[in-house]
Amino acid sequence: MEEAVYVSCLDDLVHAHAPRFSRLYYGNDVCHHLLPTRDELAFVRAHAQSLGLAFTLVTPMLTEHGMDDVESLLSELQDGDEVVCNDIGLLARLRDDPYEAVVGRQLIKGTRDPRVRADDLRRAGVREALSASAASDAVNLSWFRELGASRLELEGRTAGWDLRLEDPWRTSLHHPFALLAT
Repeated sequence: MEEAVYVSCLDDLVHAHAPRFSRLYYGNDVCHHLLPTRDELAFVRAHAQSLGLAFTLVTPMLTEHGMDDVESLLSELQDGDEVVCNDIGLLARLRDDPYEAVVGRQLIKGTRDPRVRADDLRRAGVREALSASAASDAVNLSWFRELGASRLELEGRTAGWDLRLEDPWRTSLHHPFALLAT
């Protein structure tokens, strides 16, 4: 199992030195105003390479201006790097690029209800309702595949995930943090 560290600001790079990590995620998946600059990305990308870590750029849902910002960041990436896409337009844009496109948590998030406790999940229909997401639908998975994605970013959920994935789909689990509102 691969373990990765997610860094959203330069000050957090100190956490990337743990020997158990094999990948560095860098960026922000909730706000395009918090995307790194090209210089910041180049620095972090080089730092990851110096530590022998694979690299993933994390991107949020994007406005047209945000898409332009990400376009300029892509020139700092190298073949084989990953881009976590939380915007379907970016996922489509990356279809023919040498980067591995990953379906982000924002594109497949499901229903959450903070009032639901673990014992509520035993009631009829509750677990099924709360474990469904865009990734539960074969049509969506087929569409993501057509756009070149082969991995889904997941997060811990009390109800779990209703996934029926076939090869070559892969998943990554964000732990212990999850998106609560966007």
